[in-house]
Amino acid sequence: MAFWNLHMPCPSPPPEWPPTACLTGSSQQTITHVATWARWFFLLISILLGMGSIGLWLPSSEFLPDLTTYLDLPAEQAHWLNTSPLYRLVGFVITLVPALLLIRSINHARHMLDSFRHGHVLTLLNAMRLRSIASLVTGFGITFPLSKTLTALALTATNPPERQIHIIILNLSDIMLLSLGMFMWVLSWVMVEAARVGEENSRFV
Repeated sequence: MAFWNLHMPCPSPPPEWPPTACLTGSSQQTITHVATWARWFFLLISILLGMGSIGLWLPSSEFLPDLTTYLDLPAEQAHWLNTSPLYRLVGFVITLVPALLLIRSINHARHMLDSFRHGHVLTLLNAMRLRSIASLVTGFGITFPLSKTLTALALTATNPPERQIHIIILNLSDIMLLSLGMFMWVLSWVMVEAARVGEENSRFV
């Protein structure tokens, strides 16, 4: 069946999806349409994130300015950074960690959208996926500024002491992202517990 066909019946759910979570009618058609295109959009975002993580460390005429901006360093410190292939490899490995966390969270979101597309929205499984997304976003909020700090430290480790960077690189957007992840985790924890209670009650009806 073509993915743009919105007039599909609500299928029998897998064991992990409660039957009571299935939606029908025009609301399901809208959810199916939005979820289908959002899955493709999130897939594109994941690919762009992966390409960006690699492209940041490829040699180019704008490599140092881009890297300095990424690390939130003053422009006058750009020439402090060692950019030999070995140092670029070390920097790539360090910055890959938060990128993988973000890509993993997007993958969880795509799984949620897939269940939405089949009519299963308010389920325990989706609540647990939302909690996983919140945990990964929180982890990204922690590891992203930490990776910038470690990268700057690694790229200046062999410099004279006065040209080594030993400061924690943290800005307002990092704090806001960490706060958002923690808020999402608390909210998703409540949703998981509520979904569990709902499933337990449904067994007695």
